[in-house]
Parts: sequence; C-alpha cells; structure tokens
Amino acid sequence: MADRLPDELIVAILEELAASRVGGNSEEQVEDKDVQRALAYLCRTSHRFRRLAQPVLWQRVVLGDGARLDKLLRHGAPASLGHFTEQFVIKPDVSISSGRTVFECRKGVSIATVCPKVVELVVNLFNPRFFLASLDHRLVASHKYLRRLSLVHLEITDHPLPSLAHLEELSVTHCKAKPDIIRNWIAPLHMPSLRVMHIASILSDVEYAPLDILLDNSIIAQVDVMRIHCRVLSLSHETPELARSTSPPVLVDHAVGRSALNRHELCFKPSAEQIEYHRYYSLDDTLQFLRNDPTAGSVVLVFPRSFLALARTSVDFAAALVDVEAQCAIKGARISWYNDDDPFSIVPREFVQYARELKAARRAREEKGGRA
Repeated sequence: MADRLPDELIVAILEELAASRVGGNSEEQVEDKDVQRALAYLCRTSHRFRRLAQPVLWQRVVLGDGARLDKLLRHGAPASLGHFTEQFVIKPDVSISSGRTVFECRKGVSIATVCPKVVELVVNLFNPRFFLASLDHRLVASHKYLRRLSLVHLEITDHPLPSLAHLEELSVTHCKAKPDIIRNWIAPLHMPSLRVMHIASILSDVEYAPLDILLDNSIIAQVDVMRIHCRVLSLSHETPELARSTSPPVLVDHAVGRSALNRHELCFKPSAEQIEYHRYYSLDDTLQFLRNDPTAGSVVLVFPRSFLALARTSVDFAAALVDVEAQCAIKGARISWYNDDDPFSIVPREFVQYARELKAARRAREEKGGRA
C-alpha cells in the first residue's frame, strides 16, 4: 500500500512521526527512543524508504558522550546527510562515580564540519554532583546559522564571546557566570536578531544574580518576549516594573511565597503526586490574589492544558479551577492555555503569539497617533 503513496505524502508522515520523538521542554528534553528506532528501521525496509527516511532521521542529532561523537565523525553518513541536520543536542551520559560528565565541550567544536546547517543547538551538561563543565565558546561560534540556542548546567567563562547574528531565541538556565560576562554577551552588539529570551538561575559565585545586574535595558527593549524565573525576579531591584511589563511581555515562572501576582504567570504541568500541591499553590493561592489584588484585571495566567485533564479526574481540582475561571471573569483577568504535550523550546508558542499581537497592536496605535 505504501508503495502507491507519493513521496511527498510519505515524507509528511515521517516528519509527523519525527516531531513526536521529543518531549519535555528546553531544559529537560526527553527523547522517545522507540520513535527513533522506528525511523531507523524504516531506513532498512527498502531503498525507497531509506532515501526518504534518512534525511528526516538526520534532522535531529543527539550526542550522549565523546565516544559517540568520535563515531559520528568517523562514519561516512554525515558527509552526505549532515547537511540535513537542523537540531543538535548535547545531553551527555553522566559518570556518577567521578561526578564528571563524559562529554567534553572542546570535542564538540568539530560538529559543525559534518553538520554545517544547524539552526538549533542545545547543550545540557547536567551532573548530579553539580560539577559544571565550562562552555567552549567555539562550540557555539562554529555554527554560523544558529537561530535557537539553549545552554543548561554550564559555566560560562570570559573567553572571546561569539557574535550570533542570526540568533532569535536564547535560553540560559542553571548556569554559572559572572554578571558582567552575561551582560556583555547578551547584548544587541552580539545578538542583534534576538527576539525571545529565557533567563533563569544564573549563579554568580555563591549567590543567584538579580536580573537588573545580568541584563542591560537595551537588550530588554529589543526582544519581543522574555521568560524569567521567579528567583531572579525576586532579587531584582526593578521587580515591580518588570513584573508588570508588557513591553516586552515578561512571563514569570509561577512562584510560591509571592506578595502579589505578576502580570504574566506561567504554571507547569504537575506530576501525579503533585496534584494537591498545584491545586493549592497554582489555583487556591492564585484565587486569593485575584480576589484581593486591585490590579488583578491586567493579569494573564498561562496554564497548561493538562489542568483540564486533571479537572476531569479530581473533584477538588475541578472546583478550584472553576473558582479561578469565575474570578478571572469578574476581574477581567485572562487565562491563556498552552499545549504542554507539545514541548515548547523556550517560551510557550501560544504566549509568543500573544506577545506579538500586543506588539502589533501597540505599533498600530502609535501609527494612528502619528497620523492624527
């Protein structure tokens, strides 16, 4: 039956299958190895499927250790298929006994020689003993067409900082760096095309650095949307202004122990054992703020669609969600739903769309005012 289908339809089916092989989010992407194996097996069924499936299979390459990198560089396939690779993920296996990651950043510099068209690079060197590997800036600089970059569990040191002319989305989380390094690098001079930014938990010496020290106002003014962790927001001297910002819209990871709601609050998909926790802190706690905060009418709550599924299985959760929705209707607050089964890279796509609608509306008002 498949032999009768046109190539274009088969490729569309393969790309849909390939899109389902990644779950989680920008910090903790989860690879579905069954989907990966299915694509690999398809390459072996016939010459036709091999010709159609291999480019799809090579769109995303994941490396777990230096040995796999050596094997990749020695293999003949990258010479003909590496130019199909758009996403490159470095998420190493970890040696628990030594407490050090097996993968070394400096070894990854040669990746660009076999995969020259990478547009998304994820480097997540998580280590259970909190040893942070240093980022080799050549690893980033060697990819000339990067549009999306995610750096997780790294130490960013003061090497020559690469300019990323095409970079549109940046995430820096659970990293260690001196504030002036971040401030000098994440700037219009080095990232003139940056539009979406996620900054969270950047450690400076023994303390988390506040956002107003990490970023200059020039880069904040350049981006369309920001997502920040409550940890850097709570330390910032500019908390009230930034937390209420719509230019750019600042999406704040939902926090416990707040004194008020932020303008845009992001809630996450809870695990089964966290349902009661999320009911209390994400819904009951929020409900109290909606009732008591005089500025609640301007708030946008960004909830995962999994809340709707939880409401069908938990009577208490359903009742709490109904109360929040009713209070939002009374105060004029807005709930924006995002699809947490479809992993977002840095900021939920639904919120990016909302942010760009705000920007377009603001531009239209300015143009109308100018003509008047």
